[in-house]
Amino acid sequence: MGGDLRKLDDPTCTLLTNDEVLSVNQTSRDNREIFFGDGLAAWAATDSDNGDTYIALFNLRDATPQIAEERVPVTSAQLGLRGGMRVRDLWRRSDIATVRDIFAPTISCHGAGLYRLSPE
Repeated sequence: MGGDLRKLDDPTCTLLTNDEVLSVNQTSRDNREIFFGDGLAAWAATDSDNGDTYIALFNLRDATPQIAEERVPVTSAQLGLRGGMRVRDLWRRSDIATVRDIFAPTISCHGAGLYRLSPE
């Protein structure tokens, strides 16, 4: 964080103090790139406390007049997971889905998402 902490707006302060996001920094292990190419990227890590999987998905593509966002898919096989997974959006602090085999959220161009996957 390179800004003046005394002058943070509410969204920035909320992001920097989000305990679920901070937990990724404090409890993750085995951090690894899952894929990087064609303007999409994914990283994963394991929660050392309970074995859940963190994933960060990135849409590095430029927006066009026709496309402002795209799906960024990751499969359970790529993550080494089996069965159903409960997905939680860590930035929004909300449960968003239960998925099998593939998770493909829509992410804005030059955007990112941070999620926690827990066994069903």
